[in-house]
Amino acid sequence: MERIGGLSVVVPPVLGMAEADRAHYRNKAQFPVRAGEKGLRAGFFAPRSHRLVPVEACQIQSRASQRLMPVILDFFWRKGIAAYDEALHTGLVRHVLIREGHATGQVLVCVVINGTSLPHGREFVDLLSGEGVQSISINRNRERTNVILGPETVTLWGDAYIEDRIGDLKFRISP
Repeated sequence: MERIGGLSVVVPPVLGMAEADRAHYRNKAQFPVRAGEKGLRAGFFAPRSHRLVPVEACQIQSRASQRLMPVILDFFWRKGIAAYDEALHTGLVRHVLIREGHATGQVLVCVVINGTSLPHGREFVDLLSGEGVQSISINRNRERTNVILGPETVTLWGDAYIEDRIGDLKFRISP
């Protein structure tokens, strides 16, 4: 700061998180979905690629996302709902986005699809509402793009958002 900016700044000590807060602090998870040999897989992309690295558990993602992803993937697999294939621009399920309100415990699930509707949508809603999810939606992204969310989100069940709080402030959080 002094050499480049000509400013003299006193930097206070860094305050770290409590050990208990270091796990599961993320309130949003976006998982690409791909076909595997024995079912659908979700995870994260390898650096500078779109090669999926399957992840069953991630210590910084919310507990809700870790609990719900296997349930969601199993449902799609059993119902024959295909994962999106980037190279061919075929298949339906591109990503699954899960948000969890830390203060409220409310959970939102949004399935990003390469289409207009989700087959077996009513059964999907019944399944997830039974798992304690408050908001279930689809996002339509039919473009050949690596942008996750498309221009249109449709709520299948519940509100179009969940709520969370930070101190006295209340927030409505959408996909």
